[in-house]
Amino acid sequence: MGIEAGLDFVTRYWLVAWLAASGAFIALPYLAPLLARAGWTRAAGWIYLLYLPTCHQLPHHSWFLFGPRAHYDWPTIQPFTSAAPHAPLEAFHEPVRAAQVGFQAAICQRDTAIWAAVFLASLAYAWSRRRNRRAGREAPGGLAIGLYLLAMVPIAIDGLTGLVGLRESTPLLRTLTGGLFGAATAWFVLPQLEAGFAELDEGGGLPAARSVSEAASAAEAPSAESPPAAASMPSVESTTSAGATESTESVLPAGSPPASETSTPDGGG
Repeated sequence: MGIEAGLDFVTRYWLVAWLAASGAFIALPYLAPLLARAGWTRAAGWIYLLYLPTCHQLPHHSWFLFGPRAHYDWPTIQPFTSAAPHAPLEAFHEPVRAAQVGFQAAICQRDTAIWAAVFLASLAYAWSRRRNRRAGREAPGGLAIGLYLLAMVPIAIDGLTGLVGLRESTPLLRTLTGGLFGAATAWFVLPQLEAGFAELDEGGGLPAARSVSEAASAAEAPSAESPPAAASMPSVESTTSAGATESTESVLPAGSPPASETSTPDGGG
């Protein structure tokens, strides 16, 4: 029962859980500079560390809060890092937190745009899904794979050309290309998840979980096909007696009375 209840909860509320998770994922990076400015440096440090595997956190590619500007180029922000002037990539995973320039977010401008677009597109999908359900229609269709691949092209060009040093991107380009990719990702993935959870709900759950549930129910239910105790096999004695009678009758000549009806003559004359 617990497995079935858990699967039912997931199939019903997976989109709510996704909206909560994606909203928290985009909000936490901007909670870090708030905490850092308030003096909660340890708590802010844990958030920066949490996002370290997901983003390069380069200062000149990130947004700043509580400073004179929202972003800085490398020559301006370099003195606040340990990297050499000619090596901006040495500031990898070195978020700047200084009162003179402000407090850096825990993710870069492009990642901010990606996850903000994912969250906003997820909200739009949830609204469209609810409207369709009220109208008795199916859930919204997803983005075609060809269009999704096409949405990857701008972010790939902008990111790769900047990475190899051919050009330097701008905050606007990072935001536009990241936002396009994030929105396309949400509208490509969420309809597929919707279809998968709907199939799971109609099929009664995962095969493994369904087998476990059915086995547990079968073990708890009494067997209706088990024979009653009275309907047991005949005893050995009755079987032997019946067999002996049949054997005796088979050796008597035709027309002779059964052995049980013959009498032994009196011993006298």
